[in-house]
Amino acid sequence: MISADLVPPLITAGAALLLAGCGHVRRTRRARTRTTPGRAAGGVRRG
Repeated sequence: MISADLVPPLITAGAALLLAGCGHVRRTRRARTRTTPGRAAGGVRRG
């Protein structure tokens, strides 16, 4: 069984991973919707 001393760090790590995952999904979705139609998804190329 898992020791009681390990439970709080595991909960904290799980919450951090969950928030990071949600942030990543949100950023990628916003980036897709903000692109201009007909342009590359990599951004504006200059030069």
